[in-house]
Amino acid sequence: MNGSDRNLFLASLEGRAGEVVRLLADGANPNAVDPGDWDWGGFMVNLTPLMVAAGSPRANAETVAALLAGGSDIG
Repeated sequence: MNGSDRNLFLASLEGRAGEVVRLLADGANPNAVDPGDWDWGGFMVNLTPLMVAAGSPRANAETVAALLAGGSDIG
């Protein structure tokens, strides 16, 4: 996973919709899957940015909408 994709996960987790939009415009992959190489205690394994955004304590409709508009796969 490249740096842009990692930053997309973090912005999604933190509910930063503007940052999500910027990262997607810069080429971050809305369907990236975390391979589990972060030390999250197993929390992020095999999740996408959309899953992280929807399940975050900081979840908000703007972040989820930005990911969907940016091409996140819901299937």
